[in-house]
Amino acid sequence: MSVFPFPANRRVRMLRKLAAQLASADAAAAQNILSYRLANHARLLARKGIEPADIARDVRGFEAAARRWIIPTNSKGRGT
Repeated sequence: MSVFPFPANRRVRMLRKLAAQLASADAAAAQNILSYRLANHARLLARKGIEPADIARDVRGFEAAARRWIIPTNSKGRGT
């Protein structure tokens, strides 16, 4: 298991920004944005020398967290 080079507080900021982007986009654009960001995140981890299994696990977690953040952003932004 590798140690990831991203501090948790930095990831929260990244997730908030990503969730806001996804919430403001239509479904197709949101999926494209998310796919691009996840692939970019995986490439960055690979460049840092993180093991492929650890990258896959981290990308799954990052995607799940991003999807969880969209719900509060949508609720708050749409006045519901």
